[in-house]
Amino acid sequence: MKLPIPVVALLALAALALGGCAGPAMIEPPRSIIIFSGARIQADHEEMDRIDQWLRDQQEYLERNRGVVRVLAVEEPVYPWETLEGSADSLILARDRNALDVEAPFQTYGFLRLIQYRQYQGEDGPGFEDWLPDAAGLDGFELEMEIVDRLADVWLLGRSVYDTAPHEPLDELIYARDGGFLREYVLVTQQHRFPDEHDAHFEANPERQEAFHDWFRETFERDGPGFIGNRGAMDDILDDLDDPGNGDGNGDGVTAAEASRADPTLR
Repeated sequence: MKLPIPVVALLALAALALGGCAGPAMIEPPRSIIIFSGARIQADHEEMDRIDQWLRDQQEYLERNRGVVRVLAVEEPVYPWETLEGSADSLILARDRNALDVEAPFQTYGFLRLIQYRQYQGEDGPGFEDWLPDAAGLDGFELEMEIVDRLADVWLLGRSVYDTAPHEPLDELIYARDGGFLREYVLVTQQHRFPDEHDAHFEANPERQEAFHDWFRETFERDGPGFIGNRGAMDDILDDLDDPGNGDGNGDGVTAAEASRADPTLR
């Protein structure tokens, strides 16, 4: 799903790119989504219309503030949180090279994590009160749940309204939420970030682990999320960006990768 910055992926959204953010009064009714196993999702029309306007506003902000969220390309399917890196004023993450339609959802994830990062640092800028009120005042895992929930909204909009191509990592996400397993999905795919929350949840609710695995096997015909740890060649890309010879370092002797890896908010 690709809106401006730049506009290349969704021909269905060409009018949005060319005509600014003044969209139609109501989007087309969402279509049912179905995957190879036969599992189906039917999105709510009014909710998708609300998310469409939210996304238009967010993309307009990113258009006015170019460079605060950069989406690079790697060679394999990735989750957006696996490749996230940041410095003082911008974030970088990556999508798989052939998945142009996921650009806007990946930008959404990066944008909301940038708000988190800036608030953690005490910097000025738009806050969750402005962009994601349900996340205001949250931190840690519960904040990540709200951010990932909005990521799922944006991808569901693309899949059901704008006919974006399937993308396994994000399809896992929307189906996990629809199946009632969003918490388990986030804990399993981001165990490296939330090990204590992961262990506490499954120790207190051992039946949920088995239920999640059974559901995942039935829905996706494999035992669990399939892209944990994938980063493509992100580290090599970051090394190239941080090479002083290319002028893309952050200018303070600390690379963007080093800055983000030292920051508990980002990793």
